[in-house]
Amino acid sequence: RLASRLKLPLLDAVGNVAAKIKSTDPASENFEPALVKQDYMVKTAKNILLLTVDTVAKKLLETIQDQQEVIALLADMIIEIFVMESGLIRAKKFMEKKGEEKARLYTAAASLYIADTMPKIVVWAKQVFAFAEKGDEFAAHIEDIDRITRYEPDNTINLKRVIADSVVRTKRYPY
Repeated sequence: RLASRLKLPLLDAVGNVAAKIKSTDPASENFEPALVKQDYMVKTAKNILLLTVDTVAKKLLETIQDQQEVIALLADMIIEIFVMESGLIRAKKFMEKKGEEKARLYTAAASLYIADTMPKIVVWAKQVFAFAEKGDEFAAHIEDIDRITRYEPDNTINLKRVIADSVVRTKRYPY
């Protein structure tokens, strides 16, 4: 209600997210060019956040002042999604300027961070849903999240090796 009084565009975004999630299928995505999968993952994380915010607005808004754990989970999600997207944008810009091979370190770092953070986003959203919803609504949200995050995981061991090799080779932290 506060968002509608302040005329925040959040409500418009939240209203569209459920339909967007229902129509999302990672199996139909082509993740071949560099960072396309990571872009998908960041967009998916944002959609999960919006779906979670929608649930909080519908189920918990009247008592939100008493829901500090929920607010903390939402804040953690927002912070991590911001960091994921910032790293992705930085890697994309570097890749556009220098080419894919020279941007390998940046793309590895962004990919690693996103791969390591995405499961946290999913768990935090599920924790909010478990608190706020019951029965069919809860099951439907969990099923939707599981479906849109069903993609082949990145090889994080190789990503870590790319970063470690750079540190060893240059004898300094690369960022």
